[in-house]
Amino acid sequence: MLAEGDVRLRADSFDREREVHKHIGDFILFWSGLYPNHLTKLKIVTQANLTCDYTRQGQRSYHLVSTFNHDPYTAEAPIFNTLSERFEDLAFVLGQVSRKSGLYVA
Repeated sequence: MLAEGDVRLRADSFDREREVHKHIGDFILFWSGLYPNHLTKLKIVTQANLTCDYTRQGQRSYHLVSTFNHDPYTAEAPIFNTLSERFEDLAFVLGQVSRKSGLYVA
């Protein structure tokens, strides 16, 4: 997904880069909040054989989306900046909601 969201690699436009990084942030926030144990089992191996720091990548992806602070994304940019800065807090809140609602699966 990271290669797909990079205009130097596979993304055919900056809008595509934004779209993919928004998806990456959403995906990681969802999994790290609702199913953190399952997320830690996933391994993303690069050519350098490194594993992904999911929280950090989610924060980075949302931060990148927040830099699109021009039309038609002007109104959304601050929201993604907040998502980036508060990523761990939001994942924690999602986890609490899932536990209280019975969605949490260990």
